[in-house]
Amino acid sequence: MKILITGHKGFVGSHLFNALSSLKKHEIIGWDLPEKNLAMGCASEILNIKPDAIVHLAAMMPGSPMEKDVSMLSANGILTNEILNAASHLDRPPVVILACTAAQYGYAHPHEQPIRESQAFQPASLYAVSKCAADLLGCCYHLAHGVPVVRLRFFGIIGPGQSADFVISGWASKIVQIENKTRPPIIRIGDLGLVRDFIHVSDAVKAIAMAVDSAVPGNAYNVCSGRGVKLKKVLGTLFELSKEKGIKIEHDPSMGSGSEPEQIVGNPSKFCLQTGWKPKIELKAALEGILKWWRNKK
Repeated sequence: MKILITGHKGFVGSHLFNALSSLKKHEIIGWDLPEKNLAMGCASEILNIKPDAIVHLAAMMPGSPMEKDVSMLSANGILTNEILNAASHLDRPPVVILACTAAQYGYAHPHEQPIRESQAFQPASLYAVSKCAADLLGCCYHLAHGVPVVRLRFFGIIGPGQSADFVISGWASKIVQIENKTRPPIIRIGDLGLVRDFIHVSDAVKAIAMAVDSAVPGNAYNVCSGRGVKLKKVLGTLFELSKEKGIKIEHDPSMGSGSEPEQIVGNPSKFCLQTGWKPKIELKAALEGILKWWRNKK
């Protein structure tokens, strides 16, 4: 099988690229946004490559300099349209796995959680709006053009190699700096009462691989643990795992977007039943791995 991965140098993409390449069962082709202007030239390249599957991970993420700019919509919406349009023109359209996000659900009420795939979108950021557009484009191309699109709505993904711009990896990075005596033993934090649903990046990679083989085209699937955890507990576990026991926290109301939902917890049962997937790495083990990665980072 010939598999094209967009965003193969990103956090999830690099893990997926390495995992699939190590199997030596498929031809793996990686594209990354800094290398190619995909929105301009991806159609001809897809027509030339003729992949059996496309895993579309390339995206502009929250926290980028252009997060509140229309460039976010262009990167995540127009790029997805170009890829799907190209796929639709192949004699045998490839399976297309779209990486979507729980941010699309936005402000789901507590009684609507754990969130199912039927939950209405209530995006609370331009990033979430752009991913809603990508998700709906996937549905459109499946219904109107017969492209076998599978939409995976990932909740929180954590693990080694993630940027310190993301909250948990950022905390781990600061803790290691404190252990190394390169910063004061204080971590500034925002709202620790937020509840989120996390899986390890290796479980996310397995979900993508299983989706290529077993997911039903046209469907959207939540990929998550189904368990919510307060950020306060996550930070407390990192402190427990730290070699430095005197770390203090300092609350900073300016941290965070101010528009984040208090709780985002998903129901993964649809995906689990369809593919047999289930997350295996527990939160504490995931956090240990993140700290170890930062300690070993040169």
